[in-house]
Amino acid sequence: MNYVAVFPRKELFGLTKKSKKCIRNVKETNVTKLKRTKNKMKGILRMIQNLQKQQTKLLAMVRITNSAANHVKILLQHQKTGKKIGRKVTTTKKAIIGHPKQRKT
Repeated sequence: MNYVAVFPRKELFGLTKKSKKCIRNVKETNVTKLKRTKNKMKGILRMIQNLQKQQTKLLAMVRITNSAANHVKILLQHQKTGKKIGRKVTTTKKAIIGHPKQRKT
């Protein structure tokens, strides 16, 4: 499994300069190797943002679960309690991230 990046909640909330820099850095290092696009990363960030609006004080980790980067696992972890929430997201062209009914593998 390949860890892409860990994004603190503050950087994710609204696309601040720091989060834009995060997306750029991720693209330059691991994402180009896996033929991922910047837009896919933005979609994943948007998904994490939506999840983090539901709960406060969360850390998010994006993990690529296969070499084609079709499956991305987002791990959300509470900063104080350390409780983990796992979400699997597909990032194929047909899939709309954040809408489970429209995901296709």
